Amino acid sequence: KVYEISADAHRTFNDEIARRLPETIFSAGCPGWYATESGRITTVWVGSHVEYRRRTRFFNPSVYVEVSVGTRRMEVVS
Repeated sequence: KVYEISADAHRTFNDEIARRLPETIFSAGCPGWYATESGRITTVWVGSHVEYRRRTRFFNPSVYVEVSVGTRRMEVVS
């Protein structure tokens, strides 16, 4: 079996990150390796390491979907 994150969970996470980015150093106006050529910030995490640990400590199977081996993987949401 192969599992990937559901489209809804992926979208929800990206929306949260986008809402929180303006409050971070990543959007302070300095270009860096987290910004694409178009200026989109593509950082992985915007919170503290403590928050990351709390939110990823346990596996949550409800946000994953089973996919058949060989099917097309989810596209990156821009």
